[in-house]
Amino acid sequence: MTKEERRQYNQWYYKAKKDKWKQYNKRKSGNFVYYFKVKKKVLYVGNTTNLNRFNHHFCCNQKLLEEILDKDYKIYVADLGDLKDFERYYIEKCLIKELNPVLNVLQKNSDYSISNKSIESERKIELKEIAKTLEWEVWE
Repeated sequence: MTKEERRQYNQWYYKAKKDKWKQYNKRKSGNFVYYFKVKKKVLYVGNTTNLNRFNHHFCCNQKLLEEILDKDYKIYVADLGDLKDFERYYIEKCLIKELNPVLNVLQKNSDYSISNKSIESERKIELKEIAKTLEWEVWE
């Protein structure tokens, strides 16, 4: 493909996929929890404010790569809306306890410990309920 052909193709592709890319970029920022799953086994639960975080897992998490390599894996994502960071961490912690992922390890000196102390009892109950009723969507 010549340089000119590539330029024309890129212009065509952008016009053809413009709405899809706008929607994709709009969805990337916010408060999210997610998990990686192969068959019926949950491998990893995480949280993020930017869905580009998945790229980090694919380049830097050797254990996760070994588990999903050449397998039919899915990434499930739930949008948490307007929550504070420590609330997002708390929901992730609840999901780790519930889903028991193979590759997650909670550390005592992490943000999870801090967030656990920062949340009032009533709010913890609300957040646990949010964690139980999340609407998951397969990330593509």
